[in-house]
Amino acid sequence: MNELGQLYHEATATTRPPSAQAVTQRIQRRFRRRRAGRYGAGVLVAVALVLGGVAWHGAGTMPPAPIDTAARLPADRPVGRGEYVQPYFASDGNTPRNALLRTRSGARYVVPGRIGPSAAGMGTPLSPTGRWLVSSIGDQVVVRDLTAKRTYRTGRAGADGIPVAWSSNERWLVLRGAPDGNHIDDTLFRVDLHSGAVLRLATGAHRSAGEIAAILPNGDPVFQVPGSRPTPKPAKESLLKSGSGVYQVADPNTGALRTAYTVPNAQLWHSEDVARIDPAAPKHQPRLAWMPSTRVPLIVSPDGGQGAAVTTRYGRRSTLSLGVVDLRHDTERAVNVVVDANGTTADGIAAVREWRPVTLDHGRLTVLGRTGMNAYVVRLTIDLAHGNALAVQKIHYPEDSLPAGAVSTEE
Repeated sequence: MNELGQLYHEATATTRPPSAQAVTQRIQRRFRRRRAGRYGAGVLVAVALVLGGVAWHGAGTMPPAPIDTAARLPADRPVGRGEYVQPYFASDGNTPRNALLRTRSGARYVVPGRIGPSAAGMGTPLSPTGRWLVSSIGDQVVVRDLTAKRTYRTGRAGADGIPVAWSSNERWLVLRGAPDGNHIDDTLFRVDLHSGAVLRLATGAHRSAGEIAAILPNGDPVFQVPGSRPTPKPAKESLLKSGSGVYQVADPNTGALRTAYTVPNAQLWHSEDVARIDPAAPKHQPRLAWMPSTRVPLIVSPDGGQGAAVTTRYGRRSTLSLGVVDLRHDTERAVNVVVDANGTTADGIAAVREWRPVTLDHGRLTVLGRTGMNAYVVRLTIDLAHGNALAVQKIHYPEDSLPAGAVSTEE
């Protein structure tokens, strides 16, 4: 049984908390879909993109050379901000075998310790600007400042604590507990990157660790719970819609609710024939209902004044459904950006299947476009005030890479 199989088996046991079970089932499903997509999806054809006259800048790079040609990450000097981390595995395809760090300057280093598939499924080991790197060495989680020689170590989250949230000002890191590397528990730990202090976060009576959505610049955690259902009502065929999501700011010490925001386009729902999973329902009388498909992380500006959630709907056009919230005045609005595959030729854009937020600053949101094979190929910057794209850049981040700042989503 591979590592993900062990994770699924342990977390679905009756002694595991329901939230851990739900998270690990999503990881297992993602793993299966990704494997199926590699061999069954066929070749994705490059088509065109027009976003209000936006042009392509930059050029794609060739895939990196094998990890064996890279030097070991030096411990005695800074190496510069990281661009992405690429996990490598042993010949069995499952056992983690170090990882390759690529810096913004193009330098490549082998990362000591482990960055395994659990991290790939839940978060990114690189902070929003690529300054900090998280790995597991021995029985500790190691957080390294790539721009200096500063390093923090903690055993509080276990040998394989998983990074699930970074604050946009890079002051705070949230780790989810993974005590023995084979399962994820329902604990969250906040690391102060100014001092190295570690605090176990209080999630409150009705929130689980799997609902963590963000950590604010002031250190308060944000949890997401399912919000209102989308409209219109479900039809007979399968549908996918966006709906509102409720984000709750909590006291890190007590879990007490401080503020709640209802953000449009922050929850993805699909209509499902519940008769198929209800033995008591007549076979030929389908009962359709909305089911939550995924939760969406909230990205917050470094000054703590603005937040945004991003969902993606597929079809003939790819629509970025954005929910924007003014955190100071508690006002929310929906912004929809249509990525239309017509017009100027743009190699690789047709392969994008998901957009992941990276940074939000001064009203500009940057997202990365990810393919069905988990390779990042596009960087898109959006003006939230006007709902249009300012710049589109072609990139090449290899399959299964973990870019700086790409926050986790649960599928």
